[in-house]
Amino acid sequence: MAGSAQPFDLITIGRTGVDLHPQRSGVPVSDVQTFGKFLGGSAANVAVAAARLGRSAAVLTGTGEELDYFAIRSARIFWITGTGLSEEPSRSATLAALKSRAKAATTVFDLDWHPTSWGDPEEARPYYAEALRHATVAIGDLDACEIATGVREPRACAEALLAAGVELAVVRQGPKGVLAVHRDGRSAEVPAVTVEAVNGVGAGDAFGGSLCHGLLSGWDLDRVMHYATAAGAHHDHPEHPAPCLPLPTAPDDLLMSTPTRRLTVAQALVRFLSVQYTERDGVRHRLIAGTWGIFGHGNVAGVGQALLEAGEEAMPFHQGRNEQAMVHAAVGYARQLDRLSAQAVTTSIGPGATNLVTGAALATINRLPVLLLPGDYFASHAPDPLLQQLEHPTEADVSVNDTLRPVSRYFDRVTRPEALIPSALNAMRVLADPAETGAVTLALPQDVQAEAYDWPEEFFAERVWHVRRPAPDPYELAEAVAAIRAAERPLIVAGGGVHHSRAEEALTAFVDATGIPVASTQAGKGSLRHDHPADLGGIGHTGTAVSDDLARTADLVIGVGTRYTDFTTASGTLFQNPDVRFVNLNITAFDAHKLAARTLVCDARAGLTALTQALADHRVNSVHEAEYRAGKERWDAVVDAAFTAVDENAVPTQTQVLGALDAVVGDEDVVINAAGSLPGDLHKLWRARSPRQYHLEYGYSCMGYEIPAAIGVQHATPDTPVWALVGDGTYLMMPTEIVTAVQEGLPINLLLIQNHGYASIGGLSESVGGERFGTAYRYRAADGTFSGAPLPVDLAANAGSLGMDVLRAKTVRELREALAAARASDRPTCVYVETDTAAPTAPPAEAWWDVPVAETASREAAVRARETYDRELAARRPHL
Repeated sequence: MAGSAQPFDLITIGRTGVDLHPQRSGVPVSDVQTFGKFLGGSAANVAVAAARLGRSAAVLTGTGEELDYFAIRSARIFWITGTGLSEEPSRSATLAALKSRAKAATTVFDLDWHPTSWGDPEEARPYYAEALRHATVAIGDLDACEIATGVREPRACAEALLAAGVELAVVRQGPKGVLAVHRDGRSAEVPAVTVEAVNGVGAGDAFGGSLCHGLLSGWDLDRVMHYATAAGAHHDHPEHPAPCLPLPTAPDDLLMSTPTRRLTVAQALVRFLSVQYTERDGVRHRLIAGTWGIFGHGNVAGVGQALLEAGEEAMPFHQGRNEQAMVHAAVGYARQLDRLSAQAVTTSIGPGATNLVTGAALATINRLPVLLLPGDYFASHAPDPLLQQLEHPTEADVSVNDTLRPVSRYFDRVTRPEALIPSALNAMRVLADPAETGAVTLALPQDVQAEAYDWPEEFFAERVWHVRRPAPDPYELAEAVAAIRAAERPLIVAGGGVHHSRAEEALTAFVDATGIPVASTQAGKGSLRHDHPADLGGIGHTGTAVSDDLARTADLVIGVGTRYTDFTTASGTLFQNPDVRFVNLNITAFDAHKLAARTLVCDARAGLTALTQALADHRVNSVHEAEYRAGKERWDAVVDAAFTAVDENAVPTQTQVLGALDAVVGDEDVVINAAGSLPGDLHKLWRARSPRQYHLEYGYSCMGYEIPAAIGVQHATPDTPVWALVGDGTYLMMPTEIVTAVQEGLPINLLLIQNHGYASIGGLSESVGGERFGTAYRYRAADGTFSGAPLPVDLAANAGSLGMDVLRAKTVRELREALAAARASDRPTCVYVETDTAAPTAPPAEAWWDVPVAETASREAAVRARETYDRELAARRPHL
């Protein structure tokens, strides 16, 4: 085996020999007349068992000879036995092999206690302890575990084995089955499989070989234990008498006869969801960490009853006030946790279900996971038409839930109990897939929710969904490296994919090594800390002057995790260098191919790390670096001016409100916004101090997202100060979840800015000749227009009536004091301020945005706006 290029799946070390087995089964040994000669030795038989299951296996025996340490270190699993420690030279050889392996991959210690091999248990214990220090898995029956640990109670044995150094402890309890406990908290307790006893010799070896097969297959812990237990029983099945070790299909056949559990569809779904996990970089997360719900006749007796029965520990429940807002809260939660954990939302049929559509669109557009569980009509159609059912004259299977199809990444209507199994597995697959994730909808007919079914226990086993980090293709990497080396004026556009991948440190390392500057989309802001010399702030229509100036002259744009929306590209007018080319690093091929780019389809962190290594000797020219650093300094002065109030006793402008907030927040605070005039001001001016601080939902720019999202972020990170920034237009659309924050004692902070109308659309209306029509919150004037006095609406009083503490501020000084008090409070708190709308606010847009203007009009404002539109439109260019 020395120097083998192909590592073995399994290498065992220990005794091999000859065993004699009766040629007749099912009779006392005294009645047996003939015996057969068969392979013997536990270590050898474990290797044979794994080989029969298709694994490459080898046995090290005759261990007085020099060991093949290369093969030992390379094996995916290395297996030793307690018997191998009982005598020399086997003992020294086994310990030397363990030390050379240094816990590489999986190292299994089969405690394998045989009194005849040792003079005294006390003699064995020091060698067992030494072996446990080097092993990652320990397996033994109660006698062997007691020798190794000094205790006999199964769970205490498992804990003692973990304390001795292993990662996984497997305690075989005889008729009581098997207990397995992992260091990370996972456990599985599997009952024994009942079969007709023929010959017990070899059960442990069949168990061991099958356990190795399960570990090598990457199965979850519960499935591995079920499989190995079934194999241990099957080895002496009447049709395959000892010493026959497991056949490739035999354990699977036995698993089909393992116990089932009778539950309703809703109960089964909740139980299934409670044991789903994601894993990335060795860290596990609950995939579905809680469920939001509003109950009606379409889910109260199904999912509602199932959640009640499951209890808070298995599936935490959150009570919402509006179905759309519940989805927003779940999305905020998922984004804060980098899409590694999500929440579910259950609703009744009818308006409760259709209220999900806006939230689902937001989730899917932003590539954020959320599980939607709306009730549906009766699958039996027995009581048609039921309350709130849509009747389609030619398609009887259509329901209002079909409105969720175009905004869901996966959709299914579960019309039979057994259909839940593939549907639920597909739902988890999509939610955990970094390239495919978004809203997932499982529509649940209300009669099916309550229907009972005998579910295989394996459906409720823990499942861990690995969140992959695909590496870049070597050819694509080489092409990207060549393009970067050839560029004179490269620019990175950082999108939300940087955050989703937790690639901020990799981006910083890449930028530090190469000197390439970074501009950020709304989703990508914070990818570099604001004071990094290469961070140029936002890009596009709401970008900074320095970012947009460099974008116009860039000869290479490196997009990392961005979708290139029209705000980012200034509707196709931003990247004006005639020689500009694009390299797009994205985990989604669909986005990587935009703008006719060279593609690097991979995980953001993996791709940036590979680029840094490949460009170790490359840096942008000093002239380019000096230029963007000088531009950054100029823009910092613009931000200072926008944030600073000359008179602290004056009514603040909107940008001075942001300046006051900037002076109060810490690095760990999270600032949330979605729509109105604030996203533009924030994108230009906000100084993001940490990767999670800047939380802008601008993929869908959905008014009403902010308050429920703040609740979701607070759920995800309870000790983090969270700020929801809303204008009066957004507040009036969806203030309802304030009640939820109060009910759950979540100390979210609401910064409520009163400017008497739709400020953002008002400004846009004026720029396109709409003359701010229908954008002010005012009484009608005598001419019928909304140009009268401001409406006497007291939004602060409304927030107070919903249970928030309210702090009113009239000046810049009062505002700063109120913000500091809100941050220090442990209650949901609203800071209310009315801004000066007559004073200048943020710097003007540095790049265009295509909003078509009337081609013919009688009003002068529209005529002038069209002239400007035609000039801007001429700058658009295709990138081919």
